[in-house]
Amino acid sequence: MTANKKAKEKAQELVDTMRLTSDINGDYIYHESAKLCALIAVDEILYELSNEDVYPCSNYIFWQEVKTEIEAL
Repeated sequence: MTANKKAKEKAQELVDTMRLTSDINGDYIYHESAKLCALIAVDEILYELSNEDVYPCSNYIFWQEVKTEIEAL
């Protein structure tokens, strides 16, 4: 499996997971809100990875690809 395909699958998985999560009132989160939640999660991962000694590491590049794929959904 190519890195780009893995990034695309991870992006879809994150958005789907966020969409299945309900908010405090028990209402399901809509697609655009799920995308925003997924982007926030990925930004946190990127922030943590940017503080590592080896920068940009392959994990950082992968998560950048995931972010790009989420934005494209």
